[in-house]
Amino acid sequence: MGSGSVAYTLVLESLLPVKTVDEIFRDFDRDRSGQMDFDEYMRAMVRLRVDSTLARRLFETADLPDGELDMEEFRDLWKEMRSVQFGWHE
Repeated sequence: MGSGSVAYTLVLESLLPVKTVDEIFRDFDRDRSGQMDFDEYMRAMVRLRVDSTLARRLFETADLPDGELDMEEFRDLWKEMRSVQFGWHE
């Protein structure tokens, strides 16, 4: 992976001990709808320094009937992102 994965690792390591995935979701759900649309999601990924190509691909391939992520879908996508980026499996 490119240098984005290194930055992502640093951000991930610095955020997760302090914030849960649910807290991250709430931070970036700007309109407090309980759903994260594509723009909110991409803003979050940019802030977390996640590779934009990977972030876009995961969002586009996620099974989102309404085109938005709820908290559970975000958790699932987060796990998938960790798996792709780092080969982690839970």
